[in-house]
Amino acid sequence: MTPVATPESSAAARPSPALVLVRLGADGVVRWVGPGAEALGVDLAVGAPLPLIDPEALGGPPLAGERLALRGPDGRPRALRAWTTPGNETVLALQPLDEGGLLAEAARLSAVVAALPLGVGVVDARGRTLSLNPEGLRLHGLASEGEMRTVLARPYDEVFELRAADGRRLAVDEWPFARALRGEPVVDIDIWLRRLPDGAARLVTYTAVTERGDDDAVRLVVFVIRDVTERRRQETRLRESEERYRALFEAIDEGFCVIEMLFDDAGVATDYRFLEANPAFERHTGLVGAVGRTVRELVPDLDASWFRIYGEVASTGVPRRFENHAPALSRWFDVYALPVGPREQRRVALLFTDVTRRKATERALRDVEERYRLLGRATNDVIWDWDLATDRLDWNEAVLQHFGCPREALGPTIESWTERIHPDERARVVGGIHAAIDGGQEAWSDEYRFRRSDGSYATFLDRGYIARDADGRAVRMIGSMLDLTGRRQAEAALRESEARFRRLADAMPQLVWVARPDGHHEYFNQRWYDYSGATPAESEGEGWARLLHPDDRARTLEAWRGCLASGEPYGIEYRFRRGADGAYRWFLGRAEPVRDEAGAVVRWFGTCTEVEELKRAQEALRDADRRKDEYLAMLAHELRNPLAPVRNAVELLRMVGPRAPAQERATEVIDRQVTHMARLIDDLLDVSRIARGRIQLQRQRCDLAQVVRQTAEDYRANLEASGLTLVVRAPAAPLWVQGDRTRLAQMVGNLLHNAGKFTPRGGRVTVSAAGQRDDVLVTVEDTGIGLPPDLLPRIFDPFAQAEQGPDRSAGGLGLGLPLVKGLAELHGGGVTAESAGPGQGAAFTLRLPLAADEAAAASAALPAGEEAPGLRVVVIEDNRDAAESLRDLLTIVGHEVRVAFDGRDGLEAARALRPEVVICDLGLPGGLDGCAVARRLRAEPATASALLVALSGYGQDEDRRRTREAGFDAHLVKPVGWSELEAVLGRATPRRRTG
Repeated sequence: MTPVATPESSAAARPSPALVLVRLGADGVVRWVGPGAEALGVDLAVGAPLPLIDPEALGGPPLAGERLALRGPDGRPRALRAWTTPGNETVLALQPLDEGGLLAEAARLSAVVAALPLGVGVVDARGRTLSLNPEGLRLHGLASEGEMRTVLARPYDEVFELRAADGRRLAVDEWPFARALRGEPVVDIDIWLRRLPDGAARLVTYTAVTERGDDDAVRLVVFVIRDVTERRRQETRLRESEERYRALFEAIDEGFCVIEMLFDDAGVATDYRFLEANPAFERHTGLVGAVGRTVRELVPDLDASWFRIYGEVASTGVPRRFENHAPALSRWFDVYALPVGPREQRRVALLFTDVTRRKATERALRDVEERYRLLGRATNDVIWDWDLATDRLDWNEAVLQHFGCPREALGPTIESWTERIHPDERARVVGGIHAAIDGGQEAWSDEYRFRRSDGSYATFLDRGYIARDADGRAVRMIGSMLDLTGRRQAEAALRESEARFRRLADAMPQLVWVARPDGHHEYFNQRWYDYSGATPAESEGEGWARLLHPDDRARTLEAWRGCLASGEPYGIEYRFRRGADGAYRWFLGRAEPVRDEAGAVVRWFGTCTEVEELKRAQEALRDADRRKDEYLAMLAHELRNPLAPVRNAVELLRMVGPRAPAQERATEVIDRQVTHMARLIDDLLDVSRIARGRIQLQRQRCDLAQVVRQTAEDYRANLEASGLTLVVRAPAAPLWVQGDRTRLAQMVGNLLHNAGKFTPRGGRVTVSAAGQRDDVLVTVEDTGIGLPPDLLPRIFDPFAQAEQGPDRSAGGLGLGLPLVKGLAELHGGGVTAESAGPGQGAAFTLRLPLAADEAAAASAALPAGEEAPGLRVVVIEDNRDAAESLRDLLTIVGHEVRVAFDGRDGLEAARALRPEVVICDLGLPGGLDGCAVARRLRAEPATASALLVALSGYGQDEDRRRTREAGFDAHLVKPVGWSELEAVLGRATPRRRTG
């Protein structure tokens, strides 16, 4: 590229006075001095204050070429021209007063302003915009100053919309330039700026400086605009993040303490005492044993700034967030201090982090950033500076990273740039940049391939801004090159990834879809269109919902929108209409949110899996399970009904007086076999209920040692009658467990029954109970036939049994041990079996969790009911054998009994006898079942207070619930023992006799 020739090239080439850049801190101390400072003739030293003749010279608005007097080494003033930038830290540009070089330096300053990442503009006294630098044009949505002049020929409020930070729309007279023209201060005002009609809104900060004439009227307004949209976005994200996770502060590894501020008589904070501190406090501060002591005791030379800040928080009640250095601890801290409790307590809570390492890192980064900041940046990548008058091109250090060579290797001329442009694009790029310079443009950009030092080509986006002098001649061009190679590769990889995703999604048997964070569905795989018959336009958004079954649509959309609001995974079953035949089929819909690094949902990925056949199978299983329940209940009823009269007959035989030994043995045989049959029925139903999860435990605190002793005594007679010795080893001290006392006894009884069944005469059964760590162990050990090794893994499976002879002398259904296993697991425990082999006996160990150690009163056993002689009793039972045998049994012990064989006759008998007890079967003929009889008896005054006892072959939880709701006081399951019936009758009020 050749230099731009101008008619006044000789003047432009004349050296101009040096422009020296100086950075000042907020305290006015010099932080950095640029090259050429010796030409100024003043004493500029890093770390020393700026040698101002007038200390107030920099206290007003930013300088724009005004005269500034600084003190030279000889103490005499030196007159300089100065420019300053607004901000907490001031950048000062100094130049000796040299009128001959003013135009060239103005052009140079214009180029610097053009390259600034801040918007800079000038407005005259009539409110007309005279100029905007490139960043200012961008922020206003303008492509060039030419467009600016055309667009701003219209009224401002027709072109731009300005809103306050709180969203309120501002009238033109409230706009920053209007306020500045009225003489109002405009410093760091946040404004939402948007070009009408559809430009994007940006949050910008305005700062304005005015220039006044001799009459003190405002002639010009220079304003600086800083884009803080992203900063506000980040602040909003930070605020939301803090609110979302403030409940987790206890788990965050930050130091925390509460202090009490101590003040002297003058109200000055002089010390503070630590009231409490978390474990991380010591790690962050290095202070040990701080609670109860003052900080002066721990750190005598702690600087006073800490007392001042914490004293202000305690006194004003206003929290503070700050960073501060503690030289005495050699640490930096990030602290949030807030008052806690009543103001008079002067307590402050401190949440803090040791940021010493971060501070060191920040200082190192600042040193690097400050070294290059004044070069100006068009982007954050390779920066170049082209002096058009001398044709000299300068680069920043980023070329080493992007080009693979140091800046010196590129050379100082423009040819070092042009020769590296790809030959196929060189003419276009060079022609384009010259056209921009010669055509009066303010900026140029192009995208092209550029050769790196290793010979490879990378794609760069190159942008440059042209600075011109007062006559419009181009004098300087500053720009940047953004490496697009990674972006292009990422875009290609993304396209390939999306293509792979679509191929995979189309190959899946499920319906696959993708939705935006707001729930708008934007993608469906091919299977969706094949199934639904819908077009893409009909499916997008919430169009898919039209295919839902009308009964499922509302709940499905409610669930979906709830997940969109909460961000929780989505899962629901619903029916979709099939496009081919209009049939509705069941699907399982699932979706997972995809989140970005900040945790925000950016997309939803979902599938719909057809579960029509599964739903049918589930329905069939439920139907089969229901039929099985009904069958088991009916089977139990039909088996128990014939046992009831047999049980009653046994009780009658025992009550009628002495019998021959043969009759006694026959009676005992019948009793044992009825008990055995009832036990088999109960085991069968209990195993079924456990398998379906329908066993409800009545938990209470129980002494398992007492349960073991009582159960063993209940089984002693049967075991000794079989020729076995029973040994009981249970401690006198209680072994507390939380359990259902009845079920606990049932488990121990089943193990004893099992041991007695498989132990030959002359053998021994030992039951023991002992505490072990957190458990109670109950072991039933026998000297019986033992277990083969292959049976041990399945001994607790339903219907599993040891090998028996053809006579099946042991009998049973193989349900006792599975029942023990199921009940033990419901109690949070388990059961195991051990055996050395056939003929070596077996041991079964029941393990249950031990209850808490605290003392508790032993649960008292419920007293059995006392016999209540002389009761009026009505028995309603359609089985004549059962009814008449029960009548005979009750009559023998002195009760007055009437019997009825259906519900209607039972009501008439009750009205006639006015009974104190009614014992009623549930399944009665004649259209009036037992529950209906109970409800009518409760409704009539004569029988409303009678004790109603349901006596039935149905004994499941649902049956007991129905009888309780019908008004029965008790529910007995056939065949019922006399002792159980006696206990229930004892609850009735004895009949009062008169006369």
